[in-house]
Formats: sequence, structure tokens, C-alpha cells
Amino acid sequence: MNSARDCVKAKDHPDEPDAHDLVNRADAIDEFTVTYGKVLLGINLGCISCHDGANHLEQVNLYLTGKTREDFFRQAAFFGRTRMIMNWENGFQANTEYTVDDVEPGYPTTSESIVRVPRTGGSNAPKFILDDQAPSGGEMPRDALARLLTGHIQFARAAVNRIWAEMMGVGIVEPLDGFDLTRYYPNGDLPGGWTVQPSHPYLLDELARDFQASGFSFKHLVRTIARSSAYQLSSQFEHPWKPDYGRYFARRNVRLLSPIQLHDAIVTATAVPGAYSSGGVKVGMARQVLDPAYVKGEVGEFLRAFGQQSRDQFPVRPASSSLQAMLMMNSQTVLDRVQSDGVGRVAKMLDALEADRIVAVAAWKAATGKAPQPEQAESAVRRGIVEKLYLSTLSRRPLPGEMDVALGALDNDMMQGAENLQWALLNKPEFLFNY
Repeated sequence: MNSARDCVKAKDHPDEPDAHDLVNRADAIDEFTVTYGKVLLGINLGCISCHDGANHLEQVNLYLTGKTREDFFRQAAFFGRTRMIMNWENGFQANTEYTVDDVEPGYPTTSESIVRVPRTGGSNAPKFILDDQAPSGGEMPRDALARLLTGHIQFARAAVNRIWAEMMGVGIVEPLDGFDLTRYYPNGDLPGGWTVQPSHPYLLDELARDFQASGFSFKHLVRTIARSSAYQLSSQFEHPWKPDYGRYFARRNVRLLSPIQLHDAIVTATAVPGAYSSGGVKVGMARQVLDPAYVKGEVGEFLRAFGQQSRDQFPVRPASSSLQAMLMMNSQTVLDRVQSDGVGRVAKMLDALEADRIVAVAAWKAATGKAPQPEQAESAVRRGIVEKLYLSTLSRRPLPGEMDVALGALDNDMMQGAENLQWALLNKPEFLFNY
């Protein structure tokens, strides 16, 4: 909640910049209003930023058919006095900061637009689009927006729905930024062809209220969802499956790892971190990079092939492709880590073979009361290598048949066989998907 408030209540930059560039202010306000509507309220106000909802959105969003372009103007008017000025030095954007102040006379409802049809008039008095509330007497409009936005249950619903979708594979409301509040509850009369939008509206409300009561604690929200029986279900379903069951979370939804998750899973499995710079600090995981979309070289190409976008853009759910399969088999992002001499997991395991043999002999003696034959000790060591690679890569032990195949791979060349085994495990669908 504090992040949302800070976003709309940004204070003046303390330093006077050397130079400024002011883009079309009204268009910038419109874009920002659409963006925070999607992100913080889960509602796409883009259409009514150009025209009334009536006679346009009847097949898209019933709630927005009752909203007008003037309603959008009045929502945007919370930023009507605000300037957001980009800082420039020597013809280039100086940084990602803006100078923000509130000195303008108000939102211009009769102005041209670079990206929309001209604004043809209407009230520019701020009014919150969900409940028609306005700033209190003397209250700064942006302060009022921060209060009204975070105080409305739709703010909590949208946040909960996004976290739920991230953890469960699909949201209670889909699309995540397409809430239709007219179709929210199952007790209204809907036009023909329309159905209730959420799969579990009352559950979402309960989670939203709990999220509010926790002080908007994401840790509390994640813990609550993770402790639910729905989250802990297996992806396997013992009975005949019907597609309609999917929206009711009757089993765990299998989903492809995100580009960052996949990269960092490879790093964890192989024990070979990356070498990236993030804000002047050296980091080893993609999730630690300020904007992974701009990582250069082989790793950057790998991330983008799996759908990595800039953190400034709306996230897109990853989809599989043949290119991704080829990269998992041939990319240096994978191969260099599996074959890393002396520093990777395979190399370190083989460097510790002698110590493993001593442990295997001691364990055998403790279990049987006598020393093992050399081939028995060697077999125990090899089985240990296979088990460690399975645990580090797939987080499980090998099945009996898998153990037999893996041991065969180690027969001729221990190093080559172990590298081939981990490469094969990294390319299993089981590694690429969250089950």
C-alpha cells in the first residue's frame, strides 16, 4: 500500500536540474491514469480515455459501459495540477528520476492529443471513478487519490488476484487487468451471453479484506495462500479430467517457469552464478538485476527468448517454443555451467570423490559390520553422484529405472557422464515447469 501511495504522492525533487523537457502533459496524465488503473485497480480504463463506454464496450466490459470520457477526465484530474518533468543533460536523459510538482491550473479537458482524439470538454473536478468520492476540503488531489485508491477494496482485490495468479497459475479474475465489476457477484441479472466473471468472488473478497487487515502485508498474503489446501494440491488428478474443472483449482496448474526463474534455477542447479552488475553491485542471479531485459550477451538473448520484458512493461505469461528447446540444449548459458571446470557442481562433486569413498566405506561398515568390496564401494559412490544431481536439479531422488540409466551413463567417463546427466536433467520438462 505504501508503494502505491508513494507512487501517486511523489514529492518535489530537492535539486534543481540543469535542464528539463516537458512532454504533452495531458497525454502523460492519461497514460499514467490508464497504467495505475490496470496495475493498482485491475481495471483497464484505456477505452474510456478516448470515448464513452456506452455503444462501444457492451461486448467487452459491462461496468465500463456506464462510464463516460468525462468520468475518465475527472479520474485523471487527480493529477491535473501535477507536472512530471524529465531531467536532461547534454541532449540525453540524465537518469530515471523526474521532477514532480503541483503548480498547473488543472486537467485540460479541451486540448489536443498526440495519441487520442481531441478532448472536447467536461468537468475537471477530481472524482474517484469507483465511488464518486472527491478530495476533502483543502486536501491535495494526489493525496486524496492515494487515500481513496488504497482505501477501496478493489485495490486489495487487484493485488490479491495478481499474487494468486502468480502462485496458482491463473487468477480468480482473468484477465488480471480486466475486472468487470458489474459481473463480479452471482446475484445480478446479466445480459444474454454474459456470465459471472470471478471463479470465486467471495473468496477473493475474503482474501482482500484479510490483506487489508494485515496492513497490506504481501508476506502474510503469500503465507495464507501457500498454506491453503488448494495451493498444496498435486498436478496429478486421479479421476477423469474436464476442462471446466480448471477454473475451480481442482488440481495444481502446471506453468512454465518465467525467464528469471528459469535462469536462476539453472544457476542453483549447477552452482555457477552469473556475473552481472546491478546499480554498481556485482550480483549472480537474474532476479537481482534491476532490469533483466537489458542484460547483454548470450544470457540476455537467452532471457529474451523465454519472454523476458522490461520491468517497466506489463508482464506477459511465458509460452513455450521450439527456439527455447534449442537454447536449453545448445546455449552457452546452460553448457558453460554444466561443463564449468573446477567451479560447477559436477566438477566439485568429482573433486570430492575420495572423500565420498571414505564416507561410503564407513556407512557400509556401520550397516553390515564389515568392509565393502571395492566394486561395492564404487557403486555406492556412483549412486551418490546420481542422487545428488537429481536432488540439486529436480529436487527429488531418481526412480529405480532412472537410477539404472544414469549409472550406465557414468560407466565410461565419470566426468563426461555426470555432465551429460545434468544436461539431460536440465532439459526435462520437469525442470522447465512448475508442477
